[in-house]
Amino acid sequence: MELLVGSIFGYGLYNILCYTFKIPDGSYVKPFRRFKSKTKSENIITEFKAKIYYKTLNYIKIDELKRKKLEKTLFLANIDRKPEEYIAEGVSNLIFHMIVSLVLLLINPMMTFIVLGYGFYLYNKHKKYPYSQISFNKMLIESELYRFVTTIEQELLIDTDVVRIIEAFKNRTNDVFKRHLERCLTEMRTSNEISALKKLETRINSSMLSDVCRGLIALSRGENNREYFSRLSTSFKSLYINQKRKEASLLPDKIKKYEVAVLVSLAVIGVTGMLMGSLLSM
Repeated sequence: MELLVGSIFGYGLYNILCYTFKIPDGSYVKPFRRFKSKTKSENIITEFKAKIYYKTLNYIKIDELKRKKLEKTLFLANIDRKPEEYIAEGVSNLIFHMIVSLVLLLINPMMTFIVLGYGFYLYNKHKKYPYSQISFNKMLIESELYRFVTTIEQELLIDTDVVRIIEAFKNRTNDVFKRHLERCLTEMRTSNEISALKKLETRINSSMLSDVCRGLIALSRGENNREYFSRLSTSFKSLYINQKRKEASLLPDKIKKYEVAVLVSLAVIGVTGMLMGSLLSM
């Protein structure tokens, strides 16, 4: 009993300390685990999955229209894979679970359905992942637009070179927005500034970014848009503050569950200690 209570108390205290001191979580440490040596069984499973993947990849054929559509989706989702490779990854993982379920059919029929169901769940999740990631990336981009507009407003005091303004901001934003800005800069240098900004607007499909692109297009045409970006900055500032207030309002609920766990653990430890003390005295 004391071990269970101690575990709950330790888990709650650990999460509170992680949040207080900004300790990296598992998602941060995960990439470094790749460099650890794997066991023999893990290597066998990995090699077997790789063989299924490459066999599946040979049979994946996509027509040009669907390929372009999926290529755009993967780019927006920040997934650096070709459409055929992404589809093959999901299908090969499903085939692997189907093979495992067939083996388990001889050992435990109940486990067969569990493994097969889990395989289909992972396959469905793999198919939907790019679209959920696009929504998440769009949110990340929109959270940076207030800073972007503020930077444009300040840079306009120097000159109206759109390429220089985007170049000055791209290294100060998150990786998702930076990737889109780098592609936009490449298109600006190789073709046309206005068409590159229109493509950026179409790719992300955000009403907030559309307002920014409209102002940048006007700058490219030689118009003086300082007042426009000043008004846009004021408008985005209120949205930015509301977003941060919403994020801040969610933090107490997240911390509260850990506080309750710690308080309950302390109470149980205290009561258990008193009972143990009274029993020993008897």
